[in-house]
Amino acid sequence: MEKPKVTEAPERREFRRGNALVEILAFFAAQRNYGYIDRIGNALDEITVYEAIKDALRDYHSLCSDKPAQDRIVEVKIRETTFKLRCPNIEPEDLEESIYKFIGHIKGKSGYDIVKETRNLHVEVMSRKATIFEELLIRESSG
Repeated sequence: MEKPKVTEAPERREFRRGNALVEILAFFAAQRNYGYIDRIGNALDEITVYEAIKDALRDYHSLCSDKPAQDRIVEVKIRETTFKLRCPNIEPEDLEESIYKFIGHIKGKSGYDIVKETRNLHVEVMSRKATIFEELLIRESSG
């Protein structure tokens, strides 16, 4: 029996890997900091989404943007192990564009449509979480 072909809606294609908003939220998820993505994923209105994105950006800038490149490292403790992760390299223009595109998808929409969009973003972020952890992990050299 042949599998049904899954097609992707054109508006979903822009939320793939490389989307700056997804990258930042996945960076937090890789640190086991799910607060922002959970707030976005559970939002029923535009204001809740805006506030969660604003808070995530503020923390991202505090952790990553206000430091010289070599100091853009965060320590993450998962269970009993401490890891060092490089901050993702995000261009401000890319971040601004991805935020405005996402906001455009929810602006003026019903609560039902906002939940659909935010849950889609949540899935994208959680799908990206594992791979971004491996990409940003700083491996200590032995010897």
